[in-house]
Amino acid sequence: MVFVRAPRAGRVKTRLAQAVGGEVALDLYRCFVEDLLAATGGGAYATVVCYHPPQERAALAFWLEKRFPLWPQSGADLGERMSAAFDHAFAAGYHAALLIGSDLPDLPPAHIDEAFDRLRQHEAVIGPCHDGGFYLVGLRADSRRMGIFNEIAWSTPSVLAQTLARMNAAGMTPHMLPFWQDIDVRQDLERLAARLTRSPRSAPRTAAKLQSTGWLERSAQFPIESPCRLHYVGDANPRCAVPGAALDLPNATLPAGRGPERTITMAEEKKVKIFSLSTCSHCKSTKKLLSECTVQYDFVDVDLLDGEERAAIIKDIKQFNPKCSFPTIIIGDKVIVGFKEQEIREALGQ
Repeated sequence: MVFVRAPRAGRVKTRLAQAVGGEVALDLYRCFVEDLLAATGGGAYATVVCYHPPQERAALAFWLEKRFPLWPQSGADLGERMSAAFDHAFAAGYHAALLIGSDLPDLPPAHIDEAFDRLRQHEAVIGPCHDGGFYLVGLRADSRRMGIFNEIAWSTPSVLAQTLARMNAAGMTPHMLPFWQDIDVRQDLERLAARLTRSPRSAPRTAAKLQSTGWLERSAQFPIESPCRLHYVGDANPRCAVPGAALDLPNATLPAGRGPERTITMAEEKKVKIFSLSTCSHCKSTKKLLSECTVQYDFVDVDLLDGEERAAIIKDIKQFNPKCSFPTIIIGDKVIVGFKEQEIREALGQ
């Protein structure tokens, strides 16, 4: 189930519109939805569009009805609408259901596959966002608990923690999916543009729109997102360490092998950083390999820096690689100089 709003300027992506303008934000929203539905609609699972507000069916029907069933959302707030959507799905005979936000244009289909797979053993799954919310939640019909979405302070950094607390209070221990990020504000769009520069096929409509507006050309200036980390103290109390924020999370199950006092990122345990040149083919090959391995990484294109900033970065590089050649790749405590695919894969544990 994909939660979608009627595509009206001024009603969708209002925070993003402050950075790009209302019409561009509306166009991007359409692209986000279409890319997400293209990724989810081609799989082994039925995809339903849950639209809001209910009286806007005509707008959604003109846009999407020929491809996907349309279910109106119902309820006084987001929590009630989510509960009603799960009720509708289970009443329709589905044994398990996922609810996904619509502003996730490059969400990896593997996350959805993992969610359904984990629902075979767990009562719930949840996909955390870097900002303290979540992008996906899944439930089983035979283990549904009432009230888990009640009295949540929606659109705040505590949404994930409050939802997990309600699940725990209901006797549920959800499985935590990899982190991903919905697109709400300018910084989210910058990170998306940086990702799509490396992998435009993951959201082709959105990539084309960003290309037409100049965002992809500027994406070299945008930071690759800092991985959000989960720190596990003991066996069952993860804490989400978001840059600039702290969040305590109640119990949630984790992928096998995650022991106490360890840190995981979205796709890899080791911090990865590349010192590179924007015109270097070996540097581009390294970035492409890491992206194909679904590894988050930081990089600095040294040739795009100037003055003191460049001098400071070169000084840092020489601590790892005295010859200051490129790419210089740091994976955990291992330094690799040059594009050496097998060595990189071994350092990543792949």
